[in-house]
Amino acid sequence: MFDELPDLLIRERPLLVLPSLAMKIGVSQAMLLQTLSTLTQTQGETIDDESWLRISNQELHTWLPFWNLSTVRDNLDKLEARKYLMITHFGNGHYDPTNWYHINTDGLNGILLADEMED
Repeated sequence: MFDELPDLLIRERPLLVLPSLAMKIGVSQAMLLQTLSTLTQTQGETIDDESWLRISNQELHTWLPFWNLSTVRDNLDKLEARKYLMITHFGNGHYDPTNWYHINTDGLNGILLADEMED
């Protein structure tokens, strides 16, 4: 049965997004946040007891190649504005395009708690 699957079905690492998170913050932002979370787990560093990911926008774009670079940047800006994502440079020179990202789990838990209180 699985031998008949087209080559585009689960032949590569899938992107997973929780439907409940996508409903709260939007599919694009949920997808980007999940990608950052996965990369942080595998490539992140601990700084001041928090997990941070150092990655350039161009490198992040390679993980989400179906978006253009401006879409990646726009969604990063939206996540930061909503306080779900912290972005900094940790002393890198202004010439270095590499950012550091930290997912604000308190901010994300806040939207989940707010929904529980409404129910």
